[in-house]
Amino acid sequence: MMQDLGSTVITATSSYTLLLAEEITKRGLRDKLHLTRGVIGSERWGEKMRQRIQNELGIGLTEIYGPGIGISYRDHDGMHIRSDYVYFKIVDLKTGKVPPDGEVGELVLTTLRKQGAPLIRYRTHDLTRIIPGKCACGLAHRASIP
Repeated sequence: MMQDLGSTVITATSSYTLLLAEEITKRGLRDKLHLTRGVIGSERWGEKMRQRIQNELGIGLTEIYGPGIGISYRDHDGMHIRSDYVYFKIVDLKTGKVPPDGEVGELVLTTLRKQGAPLIRYRTHDLTRIIPGKCACGLAHRASIP
């Protein structure tokens, strides 16, 4: 169907995208597709999986972290949190206090625009850190998180 419609963008979970990439490779369809971008999200995935999908499909990726509140940028050196949609902070697992930028802690979220299922001080159990300093990509959102 992607070949027939000339699709240029794919959006799916990372595991489904990897399954599609493997099937596309197996059937020899890569050169017959016009994919240029992928919006991949709703599952945790690492750099190895991102590179495998990108290499197998020949696309640039835009990752969505969790419910679409963060996105990887062109350098794939972290995640930008959409601070206009969610208030976030990193907290120390033992004390609950905010550590200095660069130190690892748990990501805690409060949604700012969600109406159907808002989250208030939602503890994600995801360990991460705020990358200190200005981002090289130029986006104005507050932080990059690996």
